[in-house]
Amino acid sequence: MDNRRLTRLAKVGDAITARQSLATLFADSPGELDYAHDYYPRNRDLFEIGNSG
Repeated sequence: MDNRRLTRLAKVGDAITARQSLATLFADSPGELDYAHDYYPRNRDLFEIGNSG
């Protein structure tokens, strides 16, 4: 993950709209994509989503 590029997308605390994409998942192989799809449900604290205010 390129953190420099990530910081240009959004800052902690930035508001988003309903159905706005938070990230796009890319992989070099089907196996890596499967791993990422399996990883997120077990690590949901990767993103913290809540109401502002």
